[in-house]
Amino acid sequence: MQYINLKNFIFSFFTLVLLTGCNHDPLNINTGNIEVKLKIKRFEQDFYKLKEVINSDEKFTLGLKELKDKYGSFYYDWVQAPGLMGIGDANSPETKQVLKEILASQTLEKLMKIINAHFKDFRSQERQLTNAFKHFKYYFPKEPIPDIVTFFSNFSMTLNPVGQGYVGISLDMHLGDTFYMYKSLQPPIENYFHKLFVPENIAALTMLAHGNDLFYYTNKDKSFADNMFYWGKLLYFTEAMMPYLPKHYIIGYTKEEYKFCTEEEKNIWDYIIKSDILYSSEKREYYKFFSEGPFTVAQGVPPKTPPMLGKFVGWQAVRTFMKKNPSITLSELMKMDDAETFLRKVKYKP
Repeated sequence: MQYINLKNFIFSFFTLVLLTGCNHDPLNINTGNIEVKLKIKRFEQDFYKLKEVINSDEKFTLGLKELKDKYGSFYYDWVQAPGLMGIGDANSPETKQVLKEILASQTLEKLMKIINAHFKDFRSQERQLTNAFKHFKYYFPKEPIPDIVTFFSNFSMTLNPVGQGYVGISLDMHLGDTFYMYKSLQPPIENYFHKLFVPENIAALTMLAHGNDLFYYTNKDKSFADNMFYWGKLLYFTEAMMPYLPKHYIIGYTKEEYKFCTEEEKNIWDYIIKSDILYSSEKREYYKFFSEGPFTVAQGVPPKTPPMLGKFVGWQAVRTFMKKNPSITLSELMKMDDAETFLRKVKYKP
């Protein structure tokens, strides 16, 4: 991936604003004086080192203890959670034996070679994440910065688990949208998910997961409008953390899907209003507008329309709201939980 010179870009951008008098984007803030010491822990590497001592029960037991001490709750979540390895009780002799078998397997040997080929040098992701958390510290100065823990999940589809004091990054789920193993798994991972598996998505998905962990309590989750407002806030939060990232990465679209939705924004909103779904409380009826898939399949929606239309229009409505209300802070926005009041105030009409 090629990177532009951000320092020169930012300088040129603000020079242009000063010279032309244009209204500058409120999300393009100066974080130069904000210090963030991001702690990135490479669990997959530390775990793999135990391969050297699997033949010594004493050394292996000591190595597991050191892992537990270093990674705390993440270790237990990784071993025990059904969405991750789901092995069982992290302290049982049976689990210890399973971990030895995983370390001795050719499957892990092959997977670690692939992960190291892609992510042995994690500096570019570290730079992106550090910059994102500088923005986070700007908006939420009293909130702690979580540890970032990289790991492998055995292709579990849990990309970014969040737990006590950490946000995880499943590296085997970021090996590129054309990585052959995603299709060869049994069952294979559906093609429409593959666009999420590019390395460029790592920082955005990490911040999205962190925001969701902090603010999920504000989602009443009783109607289309509730979910539209919540996801709109969450995507705007992610955009605020990474204002220079191409927008299609924020929502998890391809470039073509994002282009389609921006061009059809008015028609999408007109459909939602005319179909009387905006205040629907029938989850089976509206859930299709918030879930990933190849397309949106609903009566009256043209074929091959991108998925997640509810998230997209929620994001655009929140953008509109924040432009109309510059005195409202991001922190205040994220604490709002009344979708109906929001919709009355924003008067969203693309």
